[in-house]
Amino acid sequence: MKNRRGKGTLVERRVREYLESKGMTVVKNNYRCRFGEVDIIARDGGTLVFVEVRSRWNNPSVNPEEFITREKTRRLYRVAEHYLQNVVKREISSRFDLITVNLDEIGNINSLKHLRAIM
Repeated sequence: MKNRRGKGTLVERRVREYLESKGMTVVKNNYRCRFGEVDIIARDGGTLVFVEVRSRWNNPSVNPEEFITREKTRRLYRVAEHYLQNVVKREISSRFDLITVNLDEIGNINSLKHLRAIM
């Protein structure tokens, strides 16, 4: 698969399937606001989970979580705060998760790592 957007869509679909298999409910995909974007917003029981997805294709030696910078972390926090204030509009438990995926050249998952409460 050569198209970057197509790859991202495939990875996020696989991650949504993974989250649902773990009993989570996906609330929103690709939430955007003036502060940036979060890949997936899901519910895990009574907790709202902001999920950042990082992937690498056909390169298992690269660790995708290495690409979460301090600036990306700040943007994720601002996006989540915007969502909570403008969409949810009430107090709710929330957390940030990171899911990293390594895939082969045709889109099969070589590895998936779910890091909960990363910040």
